[in-house]
Amino acid sequence: MTENVFKVFNIKSENIVQAPGREYLVNKALDGEYNLLIDQARYPLENLPLIFSNYNLSPDYQRKRVWDNKRKSKLIESCLVNVPIPPVFLYETNFNKYEVMDGLQRISTIISFYENDFKLEGLELWHEINGYRYSDLPEELRNLINRRYLSAIIILKESNKSKDRELELKQFVFERLNTGGIQLSPHEIRNALHPSNFNDMINDIAESQTYKSMINNSADELIRMEDRELILRFFAFKSAINCNYRKGIKVTLDNYAIEAEKFGESDVDYAHDYFMSVIENIFAIYGDKAFKKSAKGKFEKMIFDTVMLAFAKLIDDGVDLRLLNKENAIERKNQLFKERKDAFNGKYTALVNVENRMNIMYEFLLGEIDG
Repeated sequence: MTENVFKVFNIKSENIVQAPGREYLVNKALDGEYNLLIDQARYPLENLPLIFSNYNLSPDYQRKRVWDNKRKSKLIESCLVNVPIPPVFLYETNFNKYEVMDGLQRISTIISFYENDFKLEGLELWHEINGYRYSDLPEELRNLINRRYLSAIIILKESNKSKDRELELKQFVFERLNTGGIQLSPHEIRNALHPSNFNDMINDIAESQTYKSMINNSADELIRMEDRELILRFFAFKSAINCNYRKGIKVTLDNYAIEAEKFGESDVDYAHDYFMSVIENIFAIYGDKAFKKSAKGKFEKMIFDTVMLAFAKLIDDGVDLRLLNKENAIERKNQLFKERKDAFNGKYTALVNVENRMNIMYEFLLGEIDG
């Protein structure tokens, strides 16, 4: 079980890739392996509630991004004056089954307006109808909106030659669509591209009261799923340290998420119980001050990684955590961070530095054992 969860990075000699010749490049182009097959559609706005009733309108990566009423209202005003709306992108997951890759809020806004879910506000050219719902509008204005269309670009299922290729193409499109406006965070993209029982487990842990009280993320950080990425960091970093895996942080997290799709139910159950055991033992000693460098300081990702990994190492080594000295424990922990500013200054983020900080904290904790 632990072999799967904490040793996913098998160290192998990397193959030396020869520079491709002309024949290879020509064959790659002719093969069409990386050519997207697309279709296009135009949907009357008034038909969107029916058309999208069977579509996946809530992929995980966008589930927390909700427009406020002013932004929704501006979209409706654009429809009134016939300002072109950017096309939405749909992904055909199975024949005639779709999910929204880009444009979820545009679609949801139009549907909710037709369903009278919000009142218009902040309109500029049509300020006279601020406070109106769809059903409040004169028939002529309703018809003006009804005659507008939403364009869609559909990436067809035939674009995918294999499951691996599907994932690669999907990631490519996600990232290219995510180049303007409010960019998705790496974990929002990761969360969308690598659905799994393990990923569901991460989302469950992120909702636990103990975890939430210790992380205390801002609303924006929660939207960007930073609370969930922290949990992935723990598993990925511990596995990387066990396997002497030395890649960049983003690559490490991406690769762990991919491997975690293969975890069985017993692996996921083990991972959940292990993580909760670690964090609950930490909470018993440091409470909600566990991941801060000072009494008035803020939560720090670096301290989270350090404390979590060090406590996990104690558990792995069979140390009885009940023997840790709780009296003034927070003050002594914070003093360690002051004395070792060379390691805890936040400048060094490579995995070798993560491991070094873990070992410093581990040795400190061993000295905290009573008796």
